[in-house]
Amino acid sequence: MNYEVLYNELREKYNTLFKSYEVLKERHERVSDAYNLAAPSSRMYDLEPGDICKECNGSGYKTYGSTATWRGGIGGQAMTNDVCDYCWGSGSNSKPWPSWRKYEALERNTK
Repeated sequence: MNYEVLYNELREKYNTLFKSYEVLKERHERVSDAYNLAAPSSRMYDLEPGDICKECNGSGYKTYGSTATWRGGIGGQAMTNDVCDYCWGSGSNSKPWPSWRKYEALERNTK
């Protein structure tokens, strides 16, 4: 058995796989960078460390134990992501966005 030929074949396969890996890695980094720029959690970088909402960790979103989410009441039995009911999506303790509950109540009262 010629070990040099075998070594060269394996080396060629390795180089091919490594090039594929590098291409995939580069694509992943580009997609990851684009997602971080556009994702709601990207606003966490604008928050001061002491001002991050404790309920959602600054993301503005929270996982609720049912489909009722921030509305309360009866909900289906499923974990559901929705806007945080403490900061209302801002991710900030000191500057919460307007309450969706208040807007919903105003809408009901105006009809």
